[in-house]
Amino acid sequence: ILNLFVSTARNFLDLTKNDTLIDLYCGYGLFSLCFAPAVRKVLGIELSRSSIADAIDNIRINNIINAKFISADITVESVRRFIKPEAGNLKLLIDPPRNGTADGVIEFLAQQQPEKVVHIFCNSTIIDREVTRWKNSGYSVVAVQPFDMFPGTNDIEVMMLFKRQT
Repeated sequence: ILNLFVSTARNFLDLTKNDTLIDLYCGYGLFSLCFAPAVRKVLGIELSRSSIADAIDNIRINNIINAKFISADITVESVRRFIKPEAGNLKLLIDPPRNGTADGVIEFLAQQQPEKVVHIFCNSTIIDREVTRWKNSGYSVVAVQPFDMFPGTNDIEVMMLFKRQT
């Protein structure tokens, strides 16, 4: 299912060589590493220092030169520090923990006017709250795909594609 998970995110984002991809809550860089060859630049941010160390090792092993990884808590203050206006298309992939994004993060990200956002949910009880925040920030849901990553449990992953409302 991992191949389907990654390819769905790639298809949702419709990545091009002109894109800058911001991968928040990137872990060891699964999406960043898979998508780096398709984009101009990748920035991955994750709280876990050991995951970021693994991501950095992975870019060295795979000779990826257009990706950068930073260890930081994902708050409005940190994303403001690391996410600057970019030339070219900005696309986001966010895969937050079960409790979702911190207050103000979605709103700040929306102000950067990414063309597309893939938001992955591992806790279905927060979907309504997070979707409302995206909608209030000028984005609408255009695609939804559930994934049963953990068969035999009640948990599912839900991938949503958001686009700016015109």
